Amino acid sequence: MKISDAKKEIEIVLDGMSQGNGVTKAVFRMIVSRPVVADAIFSASDIATEKEKTGIRFRSQSKIADAFKAGKNQSIMITLPTDVLDWIKSENEKFITGKTAEAAAVVVKSWTWTDDGVPIYFPDGVDLEFRDDLREIQKKIEKYSSRIWRQMYDASERIPDERGYRWYRISHEKLIALLIVVDEEQKAKDETYRVKRTKQEATAFAKARETGEKTQIRKWTVPCEGREEECSTDVVIEYAMPDGTKKTEQHHTW
Repeated sequence: MKISDAKKEIEIVLDGMSQGNGVTKAVFRMIVSRPVVADAIFSASDIATEKEKTGIRFRSQSKIADAFKAGKNQSIMITLPTDVLDWIKSENEKFITGKTAEAAAVVVKSWTWTDDGVPIYFPDGVDLEFRDDLREIQKKIEKYSSRIWRQMYDASERIPDERGYRWYRISHEKLIALLIVVDEEQKAKDETYRVKRTKQEATAFAKARETGEKTQIRKWTVPCEGREEECSTDVVIEYAMPDGTKKTEQHHTW
């Protein structure tokens, strides 16, 4: 993509990709040949608007900012036409779509994991960034880790230690089988709790209507929301009211 007008002559090309903080982005290179000669890389996230003008903002350390003598610690914005900005956004979207398609085509056969220090669980051969389904599996492993650790350990093989951690590998098939079992167990527990809670509420509301007084449904503790030095925990009580509504009260413990 080339831009040429009375003030500047620029070429923009797709230059690859970058990864940082778990985010993959398309990388572009802006090559300026007028009014200065310089080039620098940027991404779609560097598009900025200032004083009703939109373009690419380059950091003060970039060759382009230096060439324009923007000044120490001063960034510079190169204004671009709307069609060029749209092209940059479109190319970035195409890049991400392509990466997503590549990731979707990967058949995961195993997971590598460790709980030696910070628990880590990741699928082999594909980046989680572009696989929502695998991120959901990772969340389930983390949620049920204490309940399936023994089964995971028994179903895994030891692989070489790395970065001071003990690592294991488990087949995707075995991992999913473990998660299905624990998922069903959790659903059964949730249903039992729901039935118990419904019965608790019905009993409390019946008593509240009969006595004309608020009746406790349940209570639990939470961290103290005040600044009382002697209190670290508050008690929260949920009541059934005679008019059929619920009321929640929070009290300090001393």
